[in-house]
Amino acid sequence: MRRRGRPPATAGRRPSAALSALSPQQRASRQLQGRYLALVRQIPASKRARFGQMVKQKGREAAIRAMQAEVGGGRASNKGGGKRRRSSAKLTSQQLASRQLQGRYLGLIRQIPASQRSKYKKIVKDKGREAAIRELQSAVK
Repeated sequence: MRRRGRPPATAGRRPSAALSALSPQQRASRQLQGRYLALVRQIPASKRARFGQMVKQKGREAAIRAMQAEVGGGRASNKGGGKRRRSSAKLTSQQLASRQLQGRYLGLIRQIPASQRSKYKKIVKDKGREAAIRELQSAVK
């Protein structure tokens, strides 16, 4: 018994060869079908009938968009390409300056032997990172 939605297997051909034999329109239709079936599996049976009617009335693409909204995923078609970036909190100018200073400090302290680092850590505690950076720069040169 043949599964619905798949073209018949061609004798002696690999599945990839059979897929490449399809026209671009047929290939796009197969991709759309796969996306549709993946979404259908995520939706409870009680809600599936509504989407079946939508396919008949408005087409598979409209049904996919509606199901995508129902499932709560992202966009139905990934036109932007790649992963969506998570928005990060905005840095204040003070935070940026602090991070840059810390980066400078870490870059310099790594050049100092481990046995001498405690001296510079004490300077950071007592006088601050700026003073420690000045000391480290003179020690590295």
